[in-house]
Amino acid sequence: MKSIIDIYNKMLIDGNNDSERVGWGSADSQKNRFRILMEIGNLENKSILDIGCGLGTMLDYIHKRKSILSYTGVDINSNMVTEAKQKHPNAEFYSIDIIKDAHELGDKKFDYVFLSGALNLNADNHRNSIKILMNEMFAFANKGVALNFLSVFADRLSPGEYYCNPIDILELALTITKKVTLRHDYMPHDFTVYLYR
Repeated sequence: MKSIIDIYNKMLIDGNNDSERVGWGSADSQKNRFRILMEIGNLENKSILDIGCGLGTMLDYIHKRKSILSYTGVDINSNMVTEAKQKHPNAEFYSIDIIKDAHELGDKKFDYVFLSGALNLNADNHRNSIKILMNEMFAFANKGVALNFLSVFADRLSPGEYYCNPIDILELALTITKKVTLRHDYMPHDFTVYLYR
């Protein structure tokens, strides 16, 4: 089986636009997911960590909204991070695996921690990785965490993609904090979970 990094490297080369190069169906669906993530709270003058940042497209979205905040992006794929740094030379980007190498961010904390689409491809032991990742994200957050998933309740399921049961994810989130919101109202194949401190 190809590694997740290999799959994304192929998309990076083969994609016709930035959305395709990071595995999104369209720029519109990507923007819609960003919008929902950012409805977690008031982000003005806050700090955010974008896990699975890809090419830094979330930062483009933030700039278009004219939001003022501190942004840091991390991605396991060094090729993505290299391009993100070229596109956004004034932003902080790190090529790390947040599960294995969280210590590389030192004792940094962020108001909000986001993850968009980075868990949509099949991988071995994915459920356990999701639980560990959600805990890591929450440890970095002063205020909250927002992350999205493909839903098992989608109209159609595409091979090679990883679909989660929202009930399972809600149960995982509730083991981390009792302040949880689940959004399954914005696209038929997607859902977002907010975890608050």
